[in-house]
Amino acid sequence: MGKLRDLLSSQPNPRPMTVREIRHRYQFWKTHHVLHKMTSLELSSLIRLLGTLSISEYGHPQTSLYTHPRASQMPESTFVPHWTFLKQVGKDKRWLRHPLLPSDHYWLLRAYLALFWEQVQTDSSSAEQMLTIAGKHYLALCTTTSYPDGHTLYFDALAASPSSGPMQAFVTSLLKALRERRHREDGVVDAFFHLVLRCDHQIPGFLKEELLGVVSGRVASANNTRVASDGGDTEASGTGALIAALESTLFPLGRTSGDGPISQWSVSLANKLFPPTLAVKGHPDVRWNCIMLLALARTRSTDGGGQVVPTIVDPVQHAAVVEWRTVCVLAAIENLFRSDESYGAPFADDVVQGFSHVIRRLWREWASVSPSVGPPSSLPVARIICASFLRLGGQLKDKTLVEVCRDFCVVEGLWSVRATQPGTEVGLQLMAAEQLYASLVCGTFFERALVDLMVYTNHMRILRGAVDTAIVRFSRVDPEHAQEVVAWANSRAILPTDTVVADVGVALAKRGISGFLDRYLDDTRLAPGLRAKVASAHLRMYMRYGRRFVNPTETMEKMETFFVLAAQLERPNSFLVTLRSVLFVLIRHQHAPKVVKMVEDLSTQHPTWFSDLFYTRLLRTLLDHRQFRLAQRTLSLCLSKHSKNAERWTSLVLFRLYRARAKTLVTKLLRQPRASRAALLALERTRTRKSVPMKAAHRTPSNVWTEDPHAWRKTVNSLVRKGGFRHAKQFFNAVHARASPGTRTSIGNVILHGYLLRRTSSNRRRLQMVVDTYRQFKEQYAFAPDHVTVNILLKAQLRSGQDVNAHMARQLFDVLVRRGYPTGAGLSTAGGGKVDPPPFGMDASPVETVIVGQLEVPKVDAPLLYKRHVEPLYKMFVKAFYQRGDVVAARKVLGITKTLQAQEWRSNGRS
Repeated sequence: MGKLRDLLSSQPNPRPMTVREIRHRYQFWKTHHVLHKMTSLELSSLIRLLGTLSISEYGHPQTSLYTHPRASQMPESTFVPHWTFLKQVGKDKRWLRHPLLPSDHYWLLRAYLALFWEQVQTDSSSAEQMLTIAGKHYLALCTTTSYPDGHTLYFDALAASPSSGPMQAFVTSLLKALRERRHREDGVVDAFFHLVLRCDHQIPGFLKEELLGVVSGRVASANNTRVASDGGDTEASGTGALIAALESTLFPLGRTSGDGPISQWSVSLANKLFPPTLAVKGHPDVRWNCIMLLALARTRSTDGGGQVVPTIVDPVQHAAVVEWRTVCVLAAIENLFRSDESYGAPFADDVVQGFSHVIRRLWREWASVSPSVGPPSSLPVARIICASFLRLGGQLKDKTLVEVCRDFCVVEGLWSVRATQPGTEVGLQLMAAEQLYASLVCGTFFERALVDLMVYTNHMRILRGAVDTAIVRFSRVDPEHAQEVVAWANSRAILPTDTVVADVGVALAKRGISGFLDRYLDDTRLAPGLRAKVASAHLRMYMRYGRRFVNPTETMEKMETFFVLAAQLERPNSFLVTLRSVLFVLIRHQHAPKVVKMVEDLSTQHPTWFSDLFYTRLLRTLLDHRQFRLAQRTLSLCLSKHSKNAERWTSLVLFRLYRARAKTLVTKLLRQPRASRAALLALERTRTRKSVPMKAAHRTPSNVWTEDPHAWRKTVNSLVRKGGFRHAKQFFNAVHARASPGTRTSIGNVILHGYLLRRTSSNRRRLQMVVDTYRQFKEQYAFAPDHVTVNILLKAQLRSGQDVNAHMARQLFDVLVRRGYPTGAGLSTAGGGKVDPPPFGMDASPVETVIVGQLEVPKVDAPLLYKRHVEPLYKMFVKAFYQRGDVVAARKVLGITKTLQAQEWRSNGRS
């Protein structure tokens, strides 16, 4: 029992236990009548632990008022429902005459609700019993604590229950909680609105009247205490501020605030719909539907079944209903549009037309209300409502609605501002921003839209705010258009905010547009931090997409500017991390010499910018890309900056140079005095390491007598890898008579390609061995060459730089194209009818032959495969052209390769 007590308590590092062990010990104590030794708090802690494990996932335990902190230390196997065990612990606690705590009621409520959902489809009577017990725990939870947290779960179960008894009991308890007006009743208010949306048809009429009576009483209390706050959120939230004001008027949560225009409007509107006498001319459905509309706009839900609002004869009450309905419907539609990732109407054309019809009808009803019977005139509220209509009209591209709303704002004087009353500017910024953006979206040219706005207001702050809002919104969907808006605004002397301009540059980069970076780097109005923000976005896209985003040469040319910009920052660490990462990408894109030179210069001016970890990574990157001389040069720089890592860096470079057979560089490096004794010893061990014995040669006799071609190829491959070419030829001689032509070609190609991998031979010697071996196979083993054989012979020829110059390599490539190799022009066919034109246009010889080491390469009639035959050969030509300094030819062949690769992808997609 002590082990379990340590686990349930707050002691650090308890001994771990699984729920299975806890259950076995618990049953043992209960059988031997020692369960009474556990205190009430320990049993409650056990209930909290079991409940937390039942609703949590491993690695993400739930955290709330009633969860157990020890759940995060439990093993993965314990994160499964334990409702039956939890219910048993609760019964035992009551049997021991311990009082149930609020946490006990909460977890028992969830346990019985979980059992209800398990039985609701199979055993309705047992499910009703579970729901009844859950209701008792819910009532106890509401009476013992001010923080009930099970409303929504209980409502969902009530909505699924066929019986109306539990629903009436719940509504009665909710009425009691609403009448008590606790200081913290957010959960009760959420429960009320959830009940209105989900359980509308299950609430009897007399209970609806009682709920409306409670709401009317709260509205009466709001007349004495203003509860809506007119803070700075009005500009940002729009109709959300009106919805919050209406909710706070109906359900004041004990807050007090100033007597602002929105508070006055919400209280006046609520008094007309929810008077204390509940006398709305015999139309309780009107009030109930107003509550449903508020719940719909508040919870951003589309699940609700309201009724059609009947016609009201009283014009004052009708005007109040129209105002209430307009605000709630606008907020609900905005929430619906805002829920989509795109910032337009994400619907089909017929759906857009339907929304336009609804909003136009809503506009006609609201605009036609006479001011004599409507709510008290409030400029902020009218501006927010008009701004919402303008926003929705712009999203739906309804130009007619936008123009009508714009004219209404002028006629009703919504642009008027009193200098002596600062409060009259509330909502003006929001309305100006929505009008400008809606006009631009509907196709109005920027000059015309801006002039229309300047006619109504000449406040530069409002104009600049409207322009900033339009630019930010356009940057999300069309960054290039947003950049045009920035240019137009500058031409009209309405300078956008620097942060907004930088956001447009970042949006351009994220959209894959890199041609405007210089404009932002040269913009002296932008602070260094904002310019670095735009540059970082472009550099991250370059590291992700490489040449598809921007030419690496252009990035290399701007690196010096980027580092100068980093020197101007107060905290350049985050920008420097990006710049250092870009340097490694530039090495991969053939700019290693410039990168090393730049690092040398910057390490002298700013030695703290590069750490020993950066130098280690720089050395490894250079060695990986076979930049050995640059790596040796960088090693000298590293040793001068961080001498403590001299042994490690020298060993790294020595090993990689020795493995690459760079004997000259190894010798020079060993002559330097900085070469440590440990590095020399390590290099000596590498030199004296004996080669692995060729065990495959001992398995040759057994594999000769098998009839498995795969085993033959595997044996030859093992022999060639170990350098046993003589044994490989002997094996080939033994099996070639029984092998098929395809198998003979495959085994012969393995041996031929093995000669190209011999490190101890020169390129000319490799060529001679490949040619001699090919002749031997052709004469003795009936070797039939294929396209892979041709690639091997040509690779051996191209490696010999002294025998084949750039001009000869071009002629060789044109000959291959005339033989049927494709260039992407679309003329070559598999049958050999038409061929693509030669890319270099070299003069064709009377006899189109390919000579490799005085050996004529045969012409293979088999079809060409791009991945297996064409792509490897073209890559060899690209490398050969670069080695011979013919960059134009290399880029042309590289372009042909990319064209063929795109064609291959399209053909694979169609197949």
